[in-house]
Amino acid sequence: MREEVFKIHKYPLGHKVDKQLLVSIKDIFLQYDEHMFFEIKTECTNDTACFFEDIDECFEYFEKKTYRIVKMSITGKFKDNQVTLIFDNGTHPNTEIKFQFDNGNDYLLLKNKIELCLSNFKLNYRILSRLPIMTFLLGFGMLFIVVYTNVKNIIFPELVQISIMSIWTCGIWITISLSSIRNIKRNLFPCTEFRIGQNIRIEEKNEKIRNFIFVTIILTIILGIIVNLISGFLF
Repeated sequence: MREEVFKIHKYPLGHKVDKQLLVSIKDIFLQYDEHMFFEIKTECTNDTACFFEDIDECFEYFEKKTYRIVKMSITGKFKDNQVTLIFDNGTHPNTEIKFQFDNGNDYLLLKNKIELCLSNFKLNYRILSRLPIMTFLLGFGMLFIVVYTNVKNIIFPELVQISIMSIWTCGIWITISLSSIRNIKRNLFPCTEFRIGQNIRIEEKNEKIRNFIFVTIILTIILGIIVNLISGFLF
């Protein structure tokens, strides 16, 4: 009797792929089998794929290139088993692990170790990478207008109401339909951050923009609360 396990696990939340993660994954593979074969495959924006058997070689190569990595596969091949981690930040971003083992005990051992390792490299904003942020903000803005006008007993003229609804509808349509809007959101809140070569500079720039957005939103909310409190006290 021969046992065979083939499993694919998908993780929708984002991860940071840097040198430490790759070293940690390789160490897990070596602990299982010191004679394993290790391979890194990267897919870049210029439609090229690169293969590496050494982590340092991978990082040195991308330090000299302007390619941006959009997908990376890390494979450990053992005598009778194989594990492949896939980090995809393309059109359908996700993290995926493929297991091909000849027994369930080894499969569970590697699975638990890899998942524990990945939990240390989760992105802080990982939930935002999945949420339709622009649609959410437009909906929140409309809800705020409705609640505020109801509390203050404000009744807009019919033309103004139609204009507000038209702007909101067009905004929703644009954010859902235009791929350029989706690309901007995917770049600012990527499902996977590749901290390698050119990607490091891009992610540092995106991090500054994210921090600016978060600070602006928080300050706007605080300012709105203060203004409402002062208005309620004076009037």
